[in-house]
Parts: sequence; C-alpha cells; structure tokens
Amino acid sequence: MIGYSLGCAAPALLIMFLGPRIKQATEPEKVYSASDFTKLRYGRIMNVVSGGVALFNMFIFLTSELTSIGNIFSQMTSFWITSYRVSVTVSMGAFTIFYTALAGYPASMISDRIQAVSIILFIIMLLIATCVLPANKVTWKQFDKASNWTTGGLETAIIINIGLVSSALFDQSNWQRVYAADSDNSLRRGYFGGAILVFLVMMYFGILGMLGYAKDPAAYDSYYKYAYMSFFDTLEPLKNGWHIVVLLLACSLSASTIDTLQNAITSVFSHDFMRLRVTWDPLFIARFIVIAINVPAIYIATNDKLNILQLFAIGTLST
Repeated sequence: MIGYSLGCAAPALLIMFLGPRIKQATEPEKVYSASDFTKLRYGRIMNVVSGGVALFNMFIFLTSELTSIGNIFSQMTSFWITSYRVSVTVSMGAFTIFYTALAGYPASMISDRIQAVSIILFIIMLLIATCVLPANKVTWKQFDKASNWTTGGLETAIIINIGLVSSALFDQSNWQRVYAADSDNSLRRGYFGGAILVFLVMMYFGILGMLGYAKDPAAYDSYYKYAYMSFFDTLEPLKNGWHIVVLLLACSLSASTIDTLQNAITSVFSHDFMRLRVTWDPLFIARFIVIAINVPAIYIATNDKLNILQLFAIGTLST
C-alpha cells in the first residue's frame, strides 16, 4: 500500500521537473502531447513506437475504468446480473463519448473539479462510516492479518513504483496538463501539491481497503468479493439513501477519469490532424477516433470475467 501510494505520487514529482524542460524543447512548435516531442527530437519512427505504447496503455486503463464502474454498481446494489452491469458500463461510455467529442479538453478540466469535490465527500462519508458504525469495528488481530509486512510486499512495492512511473510518463493526459499550464511556476506548484494530495488520498483509501478486507477475509480470499473494491464494504452498513449518494459520487469519479483518457488518446493524433491537407475537419476526425477507440473498450469492459488488477498490470507492464 505504501509502495502504491508512493508510485501514484512519484510521476507528478518527476513531471514537475521534466515538464518545463520538454515544453521548452518543443517551442515554438505547437504540440499537444509527449509523442509530439519524440517526433521533433527523435523522428517519426520513435514517434510511432512511443505513440503506440501510449495508446495501448491508455486503452487498457480506459477499459479498466469502464469495467470498474459496472462492478461498483453490482456490488453496491446487490444485483449481480450481467445485463445490469452491461447497461451501466455502456451508459457511462456513451455519455462520456458524447460530451468529450463535443467539448474536448475543457470538459475534462471541468469534470476534474467535480472529481475533487467527489473525493472530499467520499473521504468524509468513509470517515464517518468507519468511526461510527459498529459493523465496521474490527479487532487488532483481524486488522493485523490484513496489514502484514512481508518481503514479497516490499518487492512488489519496488516493481509497482517502476511500473507506475513508466506508465504515467506514457499517459498523455499528464502531458496535456503540462502544455495547458499558463506558466512553469504554476505547473510546478500544481504537480507538487498534487503529489502530496495523491499520496495522502491513496494511503487513506488503502487503509480503508485493508479495513474492509479485515471484516471478511474469507470472501476476498475465495474471490467472492472484488479485493480492489474492499473499502466499499465499510459503506454497506449505511442506509440505502447513502448508497445512492455513493453511486453518484462513483459515477462522477469514473466519468472524470474516463473523459481524461479519451481526450489524452485523441491528443496523440492531434498534431498530425492539424497538418493534414484534406477537406475533412480535423475536429470531425478527432471525434471519430474517440468513438472508434471507445467502442471496443466498452465491449471488452462488459465481460464479467475480467480481472481489473490483471488489466492494470498489463497496462503498466506494457510501458
């Protein structure tokens, strides 16, 4: 958990230093992503290779996010029905495609602000649920089983840090923010503050995840419950009205991440679109690519046999 939290925060610290330098190296060219930098610095072949790795990585994470929102609805509503999961996944994919294709990156910036508010509300709800509800009380012995310190865990933490940092550097949504920053100082302050907050938030959710596992380890060990959503167990004792609030917050979090990835995928091609000498509107081509990439992601995400952790591992190892 400590390794994962550090791994999530480390890319922001790295981009805090790399971002201004790479941005300066591409001036005065108008670029939109790190793949544009590789083209200017290393040529078209490296541009294609790095762009391909970035696309595959972001596609995997997009599929994972779409799968997660369907699983969250299934767990919180107790409807383990494939058709219900499919309808939620397809609806989320279609909705984000609609406003991403129309508004592009500015829509993603607005949804990021909504995501920040959702996380704050989530933290408050989880804090109350874990501290007040008797059903969430666990003994020290139960929690100790969920929080063992092992050599294997340390090895995994090191591997996770390498993988997450590499993966984040290929995630074009990070580089979109680099080029959207109004100044280098703003960029550094934003990423430094973001790194601290990401570490704290990931640690918080990680501890609550261990608490959820400690309540019912047998269900997670037998894969009856999804381990990556164990912190949702702490919310189950709440009344149904609170469950609806949780689902609304989960939708806002998922939509914000999905639209960010959708815009990031499009940014890989944006520079080449602007140079095309064709009658088609570059914006129309970008919208078409958003739809073309999302349709297979939605289709794969409707498969109820997918393992989210394996998907994330594939995306991370690809980099």
